[in-house]
Amino acid sequence: MLYSQEVERSRKFLLALRIAFPIFALTSIVIFIILQNRSFTRYDIFLLTLTIFADVYFIFLMIKAVLSKKITDPISKTFDRENILKILQKDIDKKSPYVVALISIDNLIDINDRYGIKNGDIVLEKSAFLLDSFLKKWYKKVPIGHYKGGEFLIGISDNLKRVKEALNEFIKIYNKTKIDNIEIEISAILIDKNYSDSIEEIIEYLYQLYTKHKYNIKSKRALIAKKNSIKANEFEKFIIETIKSENLSLRFQPSLNLKSFKYDLVEVSVKLLDRDLIIHPNEFMPIINRLGFERLFDEILIKKVLETIEKESLPNEIYYSFNVSPFSIRDVNFREKILNSFDFSKNSIIFELFENRVYKDIDYYKDIIQKYRDFGVKFAFDNFGELNSSIEYIKHIKVDFIYFDKEYTKMVENKIFYNLLKNWISFFNKIETKTIVKFVDSQEKIDILKDIGVDYIQGYAISHPLDAKELKRFLKEKNEIW
Repeated sequence: MLYSQEVERSRKFLLALRIAFPIFALTSIVIFIILQNRSFTRYDIFLLTLTIFADVYFIFLMIKAVLSKKITDPISKTFDRENILKILQKDIDKKSPYVVALISIDNLIDINDRYGIKNGDIVLEKSAFLLDSFLKKWYKKVPIGHYKGGEFLIGISDNLKRVKEALNEFIKIYNKTKIDNIEIEISAILIDKNYSDSIEEIIEYLYQLYTKHKYNIKSKRALIAKKNSIKANEFEKFIIETIKSENLSLRFQPSLNLKSFKYDLVEVSVKLLDRDLIIHPNEFMPIINRLGFERLFDEILIKKVLETIEKESLPNEIYYSFNVSPFSIRDVNFREKILNSFDFSKNSIIFELFENRVYKDIDYYKDIIQKYRDFGVKFAFDNFGELNSSIEYIKHIKVDFIYFDKEYTKMVENKIFYNLLKNWISFFNKIETKTIVKFVDSQEKIDILKDIGVDYIQGYAISHPLDAKELKRFLKEKNEIW
Protein backbone atom coordinates (compact mmCIF):
# COMPACT_ATOMS: atom_id res chain seq x y z
CA MET A 1 0.00 0.00 0.00
CA LEU A 2 1.28 3.46 -0.91
CA TYR A 3 2.06 5.92 1.87
CA SER A 4 -0.59 8.21 0.35
CA GLN A 5 -3.17 5.43 0.61
CA GLU A 6 -2.23 4.86 4.26
CA VAL A 7 -2.78 8.55 4.97
CA GLU A 8 -6.07 8.50 3.06
CA ARG A 9 -7.24 5.45 5.01
CA SER A 10 -6.33 7.10 8.32
CA ARG A 11 -8.22 10.22 7.30
CA LYS A 12 -11.32 8.21 6.42
CA PHE A 13 -11.09 6.33 9.71
CA LEU A 14 -11.03 9.60 11.67
CA LEU A 15 -14.00 10.88 9.68
CA ALA A 16 -15.82 7.63 10.41
CA LEU A 17 -15.23 8.19 14.13
CA ARG A 18 -16.63 11.68 13.82
CA ILE A 19 -19.67 10.30 12.04
CA ALA A 20 -20.13 7.64 14.71
CA PHE A 21 -19.88 10.09 17.59
CA PRO A 22 -23.38 11.64 17.29
CA ILE A 23 -24.92 8.20 16.84
CA PHE A 24 -23.15 7.07 20.01
CA ALA A 25 -24.28 10.21 21.81
CA LEU A 26 -27.90 9.75 20.70
CA THR A 27 -27.88 6.11 21.76
CA SER A 28 -26.43 7.05 25.13
CA ILE A 29 -29.19 9.60 25.71
CA VAL A 30 -31.91 7.04 24.93
CA ILE A 31 -30.29 4.45 27.19
CA PHE A 32 -29.95 7.02 29.96
CA ILE A 33 -33.64 7.87 29.78
CA ILE A 34 -34.62 4.19 29.79
CA LEU A 35 -32.40 3.50 32.78
CA GLN A 36 -34.14 6.28 34.65
CA ASN A 37 -37.31 4.12 34.51
CA ARG A 38 -39.49 6.95 33.41
CA SER A 39 -41.59 7.50 30.33
CA PHE A 40 -40.73 10.02 27.61
CA THR A 41 -42.18 13.48 28.12
CA ARG A 42 -43.09 15.81 25.26
CA TYR A 43 -39.89 17.67 25.97
CA ASP A 44 -37.86 14.45 25.73
CA ILE A 45 -39.51 13.55 22.43
CA PHE A 46 -38.88 17.05 21.04
CA LEU A 47 -35.26 16.98 22.16
CA LEU A 48 -34.77 13.50 20.76
CA THR A 49 -36.36 14.45 17.43
CA LEU A 50 -34.20 17.58 17.18
CA THR A 51 -31.10 15.53 18.01
CA ILE A 52 -31.96 12.96 15.33
CA PHE A 53 -32.35 15.66 12.68
CA ALA A 54 -29.10 17.31 13.75
CA ASP A 55 -27.31 13.95 13.68
CA VAL A 56 -28.65 13.10 10.24
CA TYR A 57 -27.54 16.48 8.89
CA PHE A 58 -24.12 16.11 10.52
CA ILE A 59 -23.70 12.60 9.12
CA PHE A 60 -24.70 13.89 5.67
CA LEU A 61 -22.02 16.61 5.85
CA MET A 62 -19.37 14.13 6.98
CA ILE A 63 -20.19 11.67 4.18
CA LYS A 64 -20.11 14.54 1.68
CA ALA A 65 -16.71 15.58 3.02
CA VAL A 66 -15.37 12.04 2.63
CA LEU A 67 -16.65 11.74 -0.93
CA SER A 68 -15.78 15.24 -2.17
CA LYS A 69 -12.41 15.90 -0.56
CA LYS A 70 -9.71 13.38 -1.29
CA ILE A 71 -5.99 13.75 -0.89
CA THR A 72 -5.01 11.14 -3.49
CA ASP A 73 -4.92 11.27 -7.25
CA PRO A 74 -7.63 8.96 -8.68
CA ILE A 75 -5.32 7.47 -11.34
CA SER A 76 -1.94 6.97 -9.68
CA LYS A 77 -3.27 6.63 -6.08
CA THR A 78 -0.40 8.89 -4.96
CA PHE A 79 -0.99 12.29 -3.35
CA ASP A 80 -2.64 14.76 -5.71
CA ARG A 81 -0.85 17.96 -6.72
CA GLU A 82 -2.37 20.18 -4.04
CA ASN A 83 -1.53 17.86 -1.19
CA ILE A 84 1.95 16.81 -2.28
CA LEU A 85 2.92 20.50 -2.47
CA LYS A 86 1.59 21.06 1.05
CA ILE A 87 3.46 18.02 2.36
CA LEU A 88 6.74 18.95 0.68
CA GLN A 89 6.54 22.56 1.88
CA LYS A 90 5.84 21.38 5.43
CA ASP A 91 8.80 18.99 5.33
CA ILE A 92 11.09 21.63 3.83
CA ASP A 93 10.23 23.95 6.73
CA LYS A 94 11.04 21.43 9.46
CA LYS A 95 13.42 18.79 8.07
CA SER A 96 17.10 19.04 7.22
CA PRO A 97 18.69 17.81 5.06
CA TYR A 98 15.86 17.45 2.58
CA VAL A 99 15.78 16.58 -1.11
CA VAL A 100 12.96 17.09 -3.61
CA ALA A 101 13.04 14.97 -6.77
CA LEU A 102 11.12 14.95 -10.03
CA ILE A 103 10.64 11.40 -11.33
CA SER A 104 9.35 11.19 -14.89
CA ILE A 105 7.88 8.48 -17.08
CA ASP A 106 9.29 10.21 -20.15
CA ASN A 107 7.36 8.25 -22.76
CA LEU A 108 3.89 8.41 -21.19
CA ILE A 109 2.54 10.56 -24.05
CA ASP A 110 3.78 7.98 -26.56
CA ILE A 111 2.22 5.20 -24.47
CA ASN A 112 -1.13 7.01 -24.45
CA ASP A 113 -0.97 7.52 -28.22
CA ARG A 114 0.06 3.97 -29.00
CA TYR A 115 -1.73 1.87 -26.39
CA GLY A 116 -4.58 4.15 -25.36
CA ILE A 117 -5.16 6.39 -22.35
CA LYS A 118 -6.57 3.53 -20.27
CA ASN A 119 -3.33 1.57 -20.58
CA GLY A 120 -1.39 4.77 -19.95
CA ASP A 121 -3.28 5.18 -16.67
CA ILE A 122 -2.42 1.61 -15.70
CA VAL A 123 1.27 2.26 -16.43
CA LEU A 124 1.15 5.44 -14.34
CA GLU A 125 -0.43 3.66 -11.37
CA LYS A 126 1.89 0.66 -11.47
CA SER A 127 4.94 2.92 -11.92
CA ALA A 128 3.98 4.71 -8.71
CA PHE A 129 3.75 1.36 -6.88
CA LEU A 130 7.15 0.33 -8.26
CA LEU A 131 8.68 3.59 -7.04
CA ASP A 132 7.04 3.30 -3.62
CA SER A 133 8.07 -0.34 -3.21
CA PHE A 134 11.66 0.47 -4.16
CA LEU A 135 11.96 3.49 -1.87
CA LYS A 136 10.72 1.47 1.11
CA LYS A 137 13.97 -0.49 0.88
CA TRP A 138 15.88 2.74 1.51
CA TYR A 139 13.50 4.85 3.61
CA LYS A 140 10.49 4.30 5.87
CA LYS A 141 7.89 6.66 4.43
CA VAL A 142 8.40 8.75 1.31
CA PRO A 143 5.55 11.01 0.11
CA ILE A 144 4.94 10.54 -3.62
CA GLY A 145 2.66 12.89 -5.52
CA HIS A 146 1.41 13.00 -9.10
CA TYR A 147 2.25 16.49 -10.37
CA LYS A 148 1.19 16.25 -14.01
CA GLY A 149 1.44 13.95 -17.03
CA GLY A 150 3.96 11.22 -16.32
CA GLU A 151 5.73 13.20 -13.60
CA PHE A 152 5.89 12.50 -9.87
CA LEU A 153 7.33 14.59 -7.04
CA ILE A 154 8.91 12.98 -3.99
CA GLY A 155 10.51 14.36 -0.85
CA ILE A 156 13.23 12.58 1.14
CA SER A 157 14.89 13.65 4.38
CA ASP A 158 18.45 12.68 3.49
CA ASN A 159 21.58 14.12 1.91
CA LEU A 160 21.77 14.72 -1.83
CA LYS A 161 24.47 12.13 -2.50
CA ARG A 162 22.56 9.25 -0.92
CA VAL A 163 19.26 10.17 -2.62
CA LYS A 164 21.02 10.31 -5.97
CA GLU A 165 22.52 6.89 -5.29
CA ALA A 166 19.07 5.48 -4.53
CA LEU A 167 17.41 6.98 -7.61
CA ASN A 168 20.24 5.88 -9.87
CA GLU A 169 19.66 2.34 -8.69
CA PHE A 170 15.91 2.71 -9.30
CA ILE A 171 16.52 3.94 -12.86
CA LYS A 172 19.08 1.21 -13.49
CA ILE A 173 16.55 -1.45 -12.47
CA TYR A 174 13.36 -0.12 -14.03
CA ASN A 175 14.33 2.05 -17.03
CA LYS A 176 13.45 0.22 -20.26
CA THR A 177 11.56 -2.45 -18.31
CA LYS A 178 7.99 -3.37 -19.18
CA ILE A 179 4.71 -2.91 -17.34
CA ASP A 180 1.99 -5.12 -18.82
CA ASN A 181 4.27 -5.57 -21.85
CA ILE A 182 4.63 -1.79 -22.29
CA GLU A 183 8.17 -0.41 -22.07
CA ILE A 184 8.72 2.59 -19.81
CA GLU A 185 11.48 5.20 -19.91
CA ILE A 186 12.42 6.87 -16.63
CA SER A 187 14.53 9.88 -15.66
CA ALA A 188 15.00 11.81 -12.43
CA ILE A 189 16.16 15.28 -11.43
CA LEU A 190 16.76 16.23 -7.80
CA ILE A 191 17.68 19.27 -5.75
CA ASP A 192 18.12 19.89 -2.02
CA LYS A 193 16.38 22.54 0.07
CA ASN A 194 19.48 24.76 0.11
CA TYR A 195 18.41 26.11 -3.26
CA SER A 196 15.25 27.67 -1.82
CA ASP A 197 12.85 27.38 1.11
CA SER A 198 9.91 27.64 -1.30
CA ILE A 199 8.57 24.48 -2.93
CA GLU A 200 7.26 26.54 -5.85
CA GLU A 201 10.72 27.91 -6.61
CA ILE A 202 12.26 24.45 -6.25
CA ILE A 203 9.75 22.95 -8.70
CA GLU A 204 10.27 25.81 -11.12
CA TYR A 205 14.01 25.11 -11.19
CA LEU A 206 13.51 21.34 -11.43
CA TYR A 207 11.36 21.85 -14.53
CA GLN A 208 13.92 24.16 -16.08
CA LEU A 209 16.47 21.37 -15.80
CA TYR A 210 13.98 18.72 -16.89
CA THR A 211 12.99 20.66 -20.01
CA LYS A 212 16.65 21.25 -20.87
CA HIS A 213 17.63 17.59 -20.55
CA LYS A 214 14.41 15.85 -21.61
CA TYR A 215 15.66 14.97 -25.08
CA ASN A 216 19.37 14.92 -24.29
CA ILE A 217 19.74 12.31 -21.54
CA LYS A 218 21.38 9.41 -23.34
CA SER A 219 22.29 7.30 -20.33
CA LYS A 220 19.40 7.59 -17.93
CA ARG A 221 20.82 8.76 -14.63
CA ALA A 222 19.48 10.78 -11.73
CA LEU A 223 20.54 14.33 -12.48
CA ILE A 224 21.35 16.79 -9.72
CA ALA A 225 20.06 20.28 -10.43
CA LYS A 226 23.12 22.46 -9.97
CA LYS A 227 22.32 25.50 -7.93
CA ASN A 228 22.85 28.89 -9.53
CA SER A 229 24.98 31.13 -7.34
CA ILE A 230 22.05 33.55 -7.28
CA LYS A 231 19.33 32.31 -4.94
CA ALA A 232 15.89 31.63 -6.40
CA ASN A 233 14.07 34.73 -5.15
CA GLU A 234 17.10 36.94 -5.88
CA PHE A 235 17.36 35.38 -9.34
CA GLU A 236 13.80 36.39 -10.23
CA LYS A 237 14.42 39.91 -8.94
CA PHE A 238 17.63 40.09 -10.96
CA ILE A 239 15.81 38.95 -14.13
CA ILE A 240 13.12 41.61 -13.74
CA GLU A 241 15.62 44.39 -13.05
CA THR A 242 17.82 43.32 -15.98
CA ILE A 243 14.92 43.37 -18.41
CA LYS A 244 13.58 46.72 -17.23
CA SER A 245 17.05 48.25 -17.42
CA GLU A 246 17.55 46.66 -20.88
CA ASN A 247 20.88 45.30 -19.68
CA LEU A 248 21.41 42.50 -22.18
CA SER A 249 24.75 41.15 -23.39
CA LEU A 250 24.88 40.35 -27.11
CA ARG A 251 27.32 37.98 -28.80
CA PHE A 252 27.64 37.50 -32.55
CA GLN A 253 28.50 34.22 -34.27
CA PRO A 254 29.50 34.66 -37.95
CA SER A 255 28.30 32.15 -40.54
CA LEU A 256 30.18 31.36 -43.75
CA ASN A 257 28.24 31.38 -47.00
CA LEU A 258 29.53 28.29 -48.82
CA LYS A 259 28.26 29.57 -52.16
CA SER A 260 29.84 33.05 -52.14
CA PHE A 261 32.49 32.41 -49.46
CA LYS A 262 31.41 35.63 -47.74
CA TYR A 263 30.45 36.09 -44.11
CA ASP A 264 27.05 37.61 -44.75
CA LEU A 265 24.99 36.08 -41.90
CA VAL A 266 25.50 36.47 -38.16
CA GLU A 267 23.53 34.75 -35.41
CA VAL A 268 22.96 36.88 -32.31
CA SER A 269 22.82 35.25 -28.89
CA VAL A 270 21.82 37.00 -25.69
CA LYS A 271 22.98 36.45 -22.13
CA LEU A 272 22.46 38.20 -18.82
CA LEU A 273 25.44 39.25 -16.75
CA ASP A 274 25.70 39.42 -12.97
CA ARG A 275 29.23 40.47 -12.04
CA ASP A 276 31.35 37.47 -13.16
CA LEU A 277 28.34 35.18 -13.63
CA ILE A 278 27.02 34.50 -17.13
CA ILE A 279 23.38 33.41 -17.23
CA HIS A 280 22.32 31.56 -20.36
CA PRO A 281 18.87 31.64 -22.03
CA ASN A 282 17.96 28.11 -20.95
CA GLU A 283 18.30 29.38 -17.36
CA PHE A 284 16.52 32.73 -17.55
CA MET A 285 13.92 32.27 -20.32
CA PRO A 286 11.66 29.91 -18.29
CA ILE A 287 11.63 32.55 -15.54
CA ILE A 288 10.82 35.30 -18.02
CA ASN A 289 7.96 33.27 -19.49
CA ARG A 290 6.52 32.38 -16.08
CA LEU A 291 6.66 35.99 -14.88
CA GLY A 292 4.89 37.20 -18.03
CA PHE A 293 7.82 39.22 -19.40
CA GLU A 294 8.21 37.21 -22.61
CA ARG A 295 6.88 39.86 -25.01
CA LEU A 296 8.68 42.69 -23.22
CA PHE A 297 11.94 40.73 -23.39
CA ASP A 298 11.51 40.11 -27.14
CA GLU A 299 10.77 43.78 -27.72
CA ILE A 300 13.86 44.85 -25.79
CA LEU A 301 16.00 42.27 -27.60
CA ILE A 302 14.90 43.53 -31.04
CA LYS A 303 15.59 47.10 -29.94
CA LYS A 304 19.00 46.14 -28.53
CA VAL A 305 20.07 44.36 -31.73
CA LEU A 306 19.04 47.24 -34.00
CA GLU A 307 20.64 49.84 -31.72
CA THR A 308 23.90 47.85 -31.54
CA ILE A 309 24.07 47.56 -35.33
CA GLU A 310 23.68 51.32 -35.66
CA LYS A 311 25.86 52.31 -32.70
CA GLU A 312 28.78 50.06 -33.69
CA SER A 313 28.37 50.85 -37.41
CA LEU A 314 27.99 47.17 -38.27
CA PRO A 315 27.28 46.47 -41.95
CA ASN A 316 23.61 46.68 -42.91
CA GLU A 317 23.90 44.36 -45.90
CA ILE A 318 24.42 41.16 -43.89
CA TYR A 319 21.76 39.14 -42.07
CA TYR A 320 21.34 39.34 -38.29
CA SER A 321 19.48 36.33 -36.93
CA PHE A 322 18.13 35.74 -33.40
CA ASN A 323 15.39 33.89 -31.54
CA VAL A 324 12.02 35.50 -30.94
CA SER A 325 9.19 33.70 -29.18
CA PRO A 326 6.44 32.39 -31.51
CA PHE A 327 3.96 33.44 -28.82
CA SER A 328 5.15 37.04 -29.18
CA ILE A 329 5.02 36.83 -32.97
CA ARG A 330 1.41 35.62 -32.89
CA ASP A 331 0.36 38.39 -30.50
CA VAL A 332 -1.40 41.12 -32.49
CA ASN A 333 -0.47 43.92 -30.08
CA PHE A 334 3.18 42.87 -30.14
CA ARG A 335 3.19 42.80 -33.93
CA GLU A 336 1.65 46.25 -34.26
CA LYS A 337 4.05 47.75 -31.72
CA ILE A 338 7.14 46.16 -33.29
CA LEU A 339 6.28 47.03 -36.88
CA ASN A 340 5.34 50.60 -35.92
CA SER A 341 8.39 51.15 -33.68
CA PHE A 342 11.25 49.82 -35.79
CA ASP A 343 12.38 50.29 -39.37
CA PHE A 344 13.34 46.86 -40.72
CA SER A 345 14.12 48.18 -44.19
CA LYS A 346 17.57 49.35 -43.06
CA ASN A 347 18.78 45.92 -41.92
CA SER A 348 18.34 42.29 -42.89
CA ILE A 349 16.76 40.87 -39.75
CA ILE A 350 15.88 37.20 -39.30
CA PHE A 351 13.52 36.04 -36.54
CA GLU A 352 14.26 32.45 -35.52
CA LEU A 353 11.21 30.47 -34.37
CA PHE A 354 11.20 27.37 -32.22
CA GLU A 355 8.44 25.57 -30.30
CA ASN A 356 7.80 21.97 -29.34
CA ARG A 357 4.10 21.80 -30.16
CA VAL A 358 2.32 22.76 -33.36
CA TYR A 359 0.08 25.83 -33.17
CA LYS A 360 -3.31 24.61 -34.37
CA ASP A 361 -4.47 27.62 -36.39
CA ILE A 362 -1.83 27.29 -39.11
CA ASP A 363 -3.58 29.70 -41.48
CA TYR A 364 -3.57 32.46 -38.85
CA TYR A 365 0.09 31.80 -38.05
CA LYS A 366 0.97 31.85 -41.74
CA ASP A 367 -0.85 35.15 -42.21
CA ILE A 368 0.91 36.75 -39.22
CA ILE A 369 4.35 35.76 -40.51
CA GLN A 370 3.54 37.16 -43.94
CA LYS A 371 2.64 40.51 -42.38
CA TYR A 372 6.12 40.70 -40.85
CA ARG A 373 7.70 39.66 -44.14
CA ASP A 374 5.84 42.48 -45.89
CA PHE A 375 7.84 44.86 -43.68
CA GLY A 376 11.16 43.23 -44.60
CA VAL A 377 11.57 40.75 -41.73
CA LYS A 378 12.95 37.32 -42.66
CA PHE A 379 12.10 34.10 -40.80
CA ALA A 380 13.88 30.87 -39.91
CA PHE A 381 12.86 27.65 -38.20
CA ASP A 382 15.40 26.72 -35.54
CA ASN A 383 16.55 23.22 -34.46
CA PHE A 384 15.02 21.65 -37.54
CA GLY A 385 14.84 17.85 -37.36
CA GLU A 386 14.64 17.68 -33.57
CA LEU A 387 11.46 16.59 -31.77
CA ASN A 388 9.55 19.81 -32.41
CA SER A 389 6.99 21.49 -34.65
CA SER A 390 9.25 22.65 -37.50
CA ILE A 391 8.76 19.65 -39.80
CA GLU A 392 4.99 20.11 -39.65
CA TYR A 393 5.25 23.86 -40.19
CA ILE A 394 7.33 23.65 -43.37
CA LYS A 395 4.37 21.98 -45.10
CA HIS A 396 2.36 25.17 -44.74
CA ILE A 397 4.54 28.15 -43.85
CA LYS A 398 7.17 29.69 -46.08
CA VAL A 399 10.36 30.70 -44.27
CA ASP A 400 13.62 32.05 -45.61
CA PHE A 401 16.11 29.97 -43.61
CA ILE A 402 16.38 26.63 -41.84
CA TYR A 403 18.74 26.03 -38.90
CA PHE A 404 19.38 22.29 -38.60
CA ASP A 405 19.50 20.60 -35.23
CA LYS A 406 23.03 20.05 -33.89
CA GLU A 407 22.63 16.25 -34.08
CA TYR A 408 22.94 16.47 -37.87
CA THR A 409 26.33 18.12 -37.46
CA LYS A 410 27.48 15.70 -34.83
CA MET A 411 26.43 12.65 -36.86
CA VAL A 412 27.06 13.94 -40.39
CA GLU A 413 29.68 11.22 -41.03
CA ASN A 414 27.08 8.59 -40.16
CA LYS A 415 25.52 7.15 -43.33
CA ILE A 416 21.92 7.61 -42.19
CA PHE A 417 22.34 11.19 -40.99
CA TYR A 418 24.43 12.07 -44.03
CA ASN A 419 21.72 10.95 -46.43
CA LEU A 420 18.93 12.50 -44.37
CA LEU A 421 20.71 15.84 -44.38
CA LYS A 422 21.59 15.57 -48.06
CA ASN A 423 17.97 14.98 -49.03
CA TRP A 424 16.71 17.77 -46.79
CA ILE A 425 19.23 20.14 -48.36
CA SER A 426 18.08 19.13 -51.83
CA PHE A 427 14.45 19.73 -50.84
CA PHE A 428 15.10 23.18 -49.40
CA ASN A 429 17.16 24.20 -52.42
CA LYS A 430 14.17 23.38 -54.60
CA ILE A 431 11.80 25.57 -52.56
CA GLU A 432 14.42 28.37 -52.32
CA THR A 433 14.95 28.18 -48.56
CA LYS A 434 18.51 28.75 -47.35
CA THR A 435 20.04 26.11 -45.07
CA ILE A 436 22.31 26.66 -42.08
CA VAL A 437 24.28 24.02 -40.19
CA LYS A 438 25.69 25.01 -36.81
CA PHE A 439 28.35 23.60 -34.44
CA VAL A 440 30.80 22.83 -37.24
CA ASP A 441 34.15 22.22 -35.58
CA SER A 442 36.45 20.67 -38.20
CA GLN A 443 37.64 21.07 -41.78
CA GLU A 444 36.39 17.54 -42.53
CA LYS A 445 32.84 18.55 -41.71
CA ILE A 446 33.17 21.74 -43.71
CA ASP A 447 34.14 19.68 -46.78
CA ILE A 448 31.22 17.26 -46.31
CA LEU A 449 28.65 20.04 -45.85
CA LYS A 450 29.97 21.97 -48.82
CA ASP A 451 29.76 18.81 -50.94
CA ILE A 452 26.07 18.20 -50.16
CA GLY A 453 25.06 21.79 -50.90
CA VAL A 454 24.58 23.47 -47.50
CA ASP A 455 24.25 27.25 -47.85
CA TYR A 456 25.76 28.38 -44.53
CA ILE A 457 27.94 26.83 -41.86
CA GLN A 458 28.56 28.10 -38.35
CA GLY A 459 30.73 26.93 -35.48
CA TYR A 460 34.19 27.09 -33.94
CA ALA A 461 35.78 25.99 -37.23
CA ILE A 462 34.51 29.32 -38.57
CA SER A 463 34.59 31.63 -35.57
CA HIS A 464 33.94 31.81 -31.85
CA PRO A 465 31.13 34.14 -30.67
CA LEU A 466 32.31 37.75 -30.81
CA ASP A 467 31.28 41.05 -29.29
CA ALA A 468 30.22 43.87 -31.61
CA LYS A 469 33.67 45.42 -32.00
CA GLU A 470 35.31 42.04 -32.62
CA LEU A 471 32.64 41.23 -35.19
CA LYS A 472 33.30 44.45 -37.06
CA ARG A 473 37.02 43.67 -37.30
CA PHE A 474 36.32 40.06 -38.23
CA LEU A 475 33.96 40.96 -41.10
CA LYS A 476 36.31 43.59 -42.45
CA GLU A 477 39.27 41.21 -42.45
CA LYS A 478 37.54 38.03 -43.65
CA ASN A 479 35.29 39.49 -46.29
CA GLU A 480 38.17 41.38 -47.82
CA ILE A 481 40.18 38.15 -47.99
CA TRP A 482 37.38 36.25 -49.63
